[in-house]
Amino acid sequence: MLRSTFSRPIAATSLVVFALVSCVATPEERSASPNPSGTDSVQGATQEDLPTFYGDLLWSPIEGWKTCPRIDFENMLAFQLAAPPASLTADSLASLSSMTAAWLEQTASEPGHAELQMRAVLILAACRTPDADGMLLDLLSARTPIPTRHADAAMVVAAAHLALSTVSTAPATLAALACGSNPHPDLEVRTECARSALGHSRTEVIPTLLSITRLGTPLGLARDGDWHTAQLTTWSRNRAAEALAEYADIPCPYRGDGSIEQREAASLALEAALLDRGRLLP
Repeated sequence: MLRSTFSRPIAATSLVVFALVSCVATPEERSASPNPSGTDSVQGATQEDLPTFYGDLLWSPIEGWKTCPRIDFENMLAFQLAAPPASLTADSLASLSSMTAAWLEQTASEPGHAELQMRAVLILAACRTPDADGMLLDLLSARTPIPTRHADAAMVVAAAHLALSTVSTAPATLAALACGSNPHPDLEVRTECARSALGHSRTEVIPTLLSITRLGTPLGLARDGDWHTAQLTTWSRNRAAEALAEYADIPCPYRGDGSIEQREAASLALEAALLDRGRLLP
């Protein structure tokens, strides 16, 4: 039996590894970071790098989290993820709420805005609580257009984090963002919403994931039409194929950089495996 992300919680450290794709400390920042003896368990962290904890499982991010060096932000996240799930303090939650509301009124085109958005999403994801997950669902549900290729990183991370959210509305919301009548307009975000919805056993997203694997092929044009015409789809196609292979419990046969013929054959193989295992209606 293949180990599946659909049957076990995502490890806390995995969130850091996955999410820091767009918010990671450089070697120069790491070498410059202090590492005094006797500090907390996060290597290189000083007290100023660590979140503040209060009673009743409340916490507050470090001062200056918006602009601090990436290594300090990473230390804070690692420390919080090693602690039990905790809600943000009222002041911290209000600050993030006002910031996320502002995102819905713009298109994240300002320099540095994408990283600030990523940091805020990571803080909410690090809470691992229903109130924080609810804010992430609200952000995704706004379906805000994303103007540049890399500006969608924070929303992709938000969707990935919600794969095992305990919020009761998360499965249906993620499925609607993936394949409803008004799906998310960004392909990468939509793909990650579909993956997370499948993690909640929402199998109605399987046809959408299969159609993503067929993008850019004659098979896709014949079966799905030209519903998406962007040239840069390799990442989404790979993510969709990996999710389907895990759900079908087979090794993934798909290579996003393969030839058109190879991609079509792999997509058909995934479809056949799902049908054979009764996980896709004919």
